[in-house]
Amino acid sequence: PTFPAHGTMRALARLAAAAAQAPSRCGVASDASLAMCSRMKRHLAGVQGWRATAIANDVSPASDCRQTRSFGTSAAFAVSHSPRREAATGAGAGGAPTDTMTDIHKNRPTGDKYEAHLAETVKNVKLLSLASLAATVCGTPLLLELASPDMLPQAKLTVSLVVDSFGTFTTALLQWFVSPYVLTMRVEKATRDGGDGGDGSGPKEDTVVVEKLTLFASRFEDRFPVSAMIEAETTRPLVTWQANGHYHYVEMGNVPKSLYDLLHLERFDDQARALRHAKENKDDEDDED
Repeated sequence: PTFPAHGTMRALARLAAAAAQAPSRCGVASDASLAMCSRMKRHLAGVQGWRATAIANDVSPASDCRQTRSFGTSAAFAVSHSPRREAATGAGAGGAPTDTMTDIHKNRPTGDKYEAHLAETVKNVKLLSLASLAATVCGTPLLLELASPDMLPQAKLTVSLVVDSFGTFTTALLQWFVSPYVLTMRVEKATRDGGDGGDGSGPKEDTVVVEKLTLFASRFEDRFPVSAMIEAETTRPLVTWQANGHYHYVEMGNVPKSLYDLLHLERFDDQARALRHAKENKDDEDDED
């Protein structure tokens, strides 16, 4: 419980005064009563020691009218709540955004090529979906013929179309969901004096080359200039940026530091932007103080 500071100290004073009268009140009684009185004396002795320490350390209520939260009355269980402790805690928490941003960049892989962690997993899931669709399309008419040979042909066709449509829908939904997933990514540097043959056919600015999956789980390359990368205005999942009308998704924590800085991916990194915003707010608060 929380008590006003002045009331708490007055209560401690009354308890300390009661310690002096404890022997006369207890008298000669049973062993249980004597043991209880002994425990009360030791407890109140701790109260007196804590009160003296609190006054010596300038945490008395008369100094700045602070509130004291007392959980128990002995010195071992007394917890003081003061602005100095809050200031120390705030100072320790203030450096968290900077340290977290440093850790994010420190744990990035090295090299100049991005490779997705779940590339093989995504490919296997797509192959499984295609295999299940093929089995559904081929197996549904056969199962209907074996299970219900007397069923009307129109009914068999209707059931087959319903089952096949559901399988096609789930496969198309999976393709829509994972189509922005980038398997690998690298940057081709711009050539200042033309291409390799010197005929000026090389790219005039840095080009991003990404590998993604087609509907049938085969890899294909997509190229676009760095300037074409813009923030995607969509609520579609697994989208990091948009380029030339196509969506792309990368695992930000797995992008090498060189690519992260070269492509300025911080503008698409929600976690990095949130940490930077928190740091700026903290700096503004420090300037106001």
